[in-house]
Amino acid sequence: MRYHGTVPGSVRSFFSVLGRFRAGVEERLGKGDTETDMELMRALVQRLPHNNLCAATRAEIQAAGQTMLKEGYSREDMGKVQSFLAAFFDQAVAAGLVESNVIRSKAPSRPVGGAETKAILVVGFTPEWVARLGKFLARDDMEIFGEHSGTAAAELANWYPFRIVLSRFPVPGLEAAELLAGLRGVRSMCRHCGIILAAEAADLPTARALVGQGANLVIPFDAVAAQLHDAIAVLEGVSRRAEVRIPVRVFMPDLKAWHMLQSVNLSETGLLVRCPKAIAKGVELDVELSLPGESLPIRVRGEVVRATSPRRETVRGIAVRFLSFHQADKYRYDTFLRRLVTH
Repeated sequence: MRYHGTVPGSVRSFFSVLGRFRAGVEERLGKGDTETDMELMRALVQRLPHNNLCAATRAEIQAAGQTMLKEGYSREDMGKVQSFLAAFFDQAVAAGLVESNVIRSKAPSRPVGGAETKAILVVGFTPEWVARLGKFLARDDMEIFGEHSGTAAAELANWYPFRIVLSRFPVPGLEAAELLAGLRGVRSMCRHCGIILAAEAADLPTARALVGQGANLVIPFDAVAAQLHDAIAVLEGVSRRAEVRIPVRVFMPDLKAWHMLQSVNLSETGLLVRCPKAIAKGVELDVELSLPGESLPIRVRGEVVRATSPRRETVRGIAVRFLSFHQADKYRYDTFLRRLVTH
């Protein structure tokens, strides 16, 4: 069962349009082909800089399509994607979710409520609880989207970048570890969101064992109303990451040479970069980031803070914390990042 908070908005509209579109695909092609076709659309969405289909411009969609072609998708696949996206945006325009169909025109498209709608996915709570939390979080301009089933919640995470996920523990209909794996998986639009578990007193030790294994925070269920606001404030205070692939040149101290790598995601305080070579935690690096359309790179001094975990991440690489920027490069970087996370 799916239910919403008292304030309608872009999240509800998005899933309504997506549901109608999916039903139309099934009617036209049969259920056997629907998941394959939807998977093509999802693959494109995952390659958008902000992972939000309804916030995408034509240029961003074209760039994502080019990335898919370079990764081995066929021109036939991309032709299907374009047709499906055109049909999806027709419905989104009719629903008032976007201003124009970016596939059929060159005009930019933005969601009516803004790309920065702060949506929270609430899993395993009753409709009464969802309504209560919706009123409580209204001052934070957060929209509540409730899902009773953990399985359905994991599926929603494949399509919409929720900022926060709050789940009852144990999770109804799904093991908590499975829900966390789904939310943090490569198909998920929520892999960098804040995840809060709410557990009864007897389950708190088991739930807390999942912190660092996908969950960020655990709060007592009987204190949800009192502690949720502060928990969200803590998670919102963590630097948000934007998934973007740009060239990154790193000077390897042990090899005394520059190596060309690629970013996975960026934040205000650092970046994750693909790197086949293991680099010890604490090593300081010189890093140069090549921004699209700019001739001069961003130059920064960084420190390796961790290597990726093979159990939780599909990318082999290193996380680098920024220590200092060269001259005015901090302003240039902040401007670039702000555009990524607000469009």
